[in-house]
Amino acid sequence: MNFLAVETSGRKGSIALLREGEEPVERMLASDGRRHAQTLVADACALLEEHGLGPRDTHCVGVSLGPGSFTGLRVGIVFAKTFGWINKCPIVAVPTLEACAAKAGDDSEHICVISDAQRGEVFFGEYTLTDGCPHALAEVQIVSIEKARSLLMPQSVLTGPGLDKYGTDLAGVCRVADESVWAPQAGVVAKLSRVKLATGNIADPWKLEPFYLRRSAAEEKRDGVGP
Repeated sequence: MNFLAVETSGRKGSIALLREGEEPVERMLASDGRRHAQTLVADACALLEEHGLGPRDTHCVGVSLGPGSFTGLRVGIVFAKTFGWINKCPIVAVPTLEACAAKAGDDSEHICVISDAQRGEVFFGEYTLTDGCPHALAEVQIVSIEKARSLLMPQSVLTGPGLDKYGTDLAGVCRVADESVWAPQAGVVAKLSRVKLATGNIADPWKLEPFYLRRSAAEEKRDGVGP
């Protein structure tokens, strides 16, 4: 089977192709941040063509679900929905922090993932790994840096894109994963999509929405909520 995966939760997006019996082939998107939409389709088609494939040779499309960039996540999910509908292939949604946890280590007992939630807060997820597959230990939550620090334990492994901004604030509590795996990667989304598809964990395209956890600052301002 051929899996196409999209990761657009942050400023640097990526796509990946996973073919049966091979490791994922990953490419960074040609555009950054809010411009993901400008090149995503062309980048995906080019990746398939490089390997002698067309869109209809794709058997599943995986997409990073969030939390993350409001615009980026919506771009990725709209692409996955459209691609899946046109090419009649299932869609698998992979939680973004779960994709980060998958690269943190080998069956680590307690993996903590952070991503910047703005306002001095982080999205915080806790996972354990079994044969390289992450399993959530708790619901993803939004916490202050001080609260995140209190949730870490000496045996924890800390990872996630939030370390770029808050790594110094959380230093010294536990082991930190190598910087090369902090950011979510489309290749990991592809691998987890294959696992989820095998267990029947397929997204309903009519109900699939980004996992934001809270509304954007613009929406809160419009409704008179927040600072």
